[in-house]
Amino acid sequence: MPPFSPPLWAWLAIGAVYYLICFIVLYRVIRHGQTSGWRTSSLALVMVLMVANAAWNWTFFGIQDPFVSLLVLGPYNAVVVALLFTVSRVDRVAMSALLPYAVYLIYADYWSHGVWRLNP
Repeated sequence: MPPFSPPLWAWLAIGAVYYLICFIVLYRVIRHGQTSGWRTSSLALVMVLMVANAAWNWTFFGIQDPFVSLLVLGPYNAVVVALLFTVSRVDRVAMSALLPYAVYLIYADYWSHGVWRLNP
């Protein structure tokens, strides 16, 4: 593990906050009464994000391949950026809930790169 790795309890908190953010985004977008392409796209992208998160978890924890998990982060980050854009058209609160996670991904990418460098 890289020297800048948080303790296990912090990783558990990050995971819990991730699912809380997904719930908030889904709740706010579903609750939004107006049907639109932005709403549909936002809902689809949240689902894609959750599947991509499961894929990253599988590559990192399941097959324990830091390089493949690092490769998964590229499309994963693109989904988060696309979701930020689409959800901003539907609900500002949902966008505000997702924004800290998007910023956190900068650290997560750096951390994943560090894990790969230490475990080629």
